[in-house]
Amino acid sequence: MKKTLLLVVATILIFGTGVVTMGQLEIAPEAPDFSEVDMDQDGSLSRDEAALVEGLDFDIADKDRNGILSKEEYNAAMVGGAIILEPMEEREPTE
Repeated sequence: MKKTLLLVVATILIFGTGVVTMGQLEIAPEAPDFSEVDMDQDGSLSRDEAALVEGLDFDIADKDRNGILSKEEYNAAMVGGAIILEPMEEREPTE
């Protein structure tokens, strides 16, 4: 048990600064707070505002498909201050 814990801690220390993969989900570190991205302070994020958040997939985060992200949608796309990205194998190529 102690060896397993030590191995986990060592792995986190070695790889803790990059993108972490947990199962099928990829997590990018240090996502900005909603209020930092809501440039016009209207309580929602436009596609342009959301584009400021590296790695955030607007289409996945916009659960109600209304063309804006609410604070709830933005926060739901995050875990512990990190952005949940779609699984790598399901991503479409970007242009």
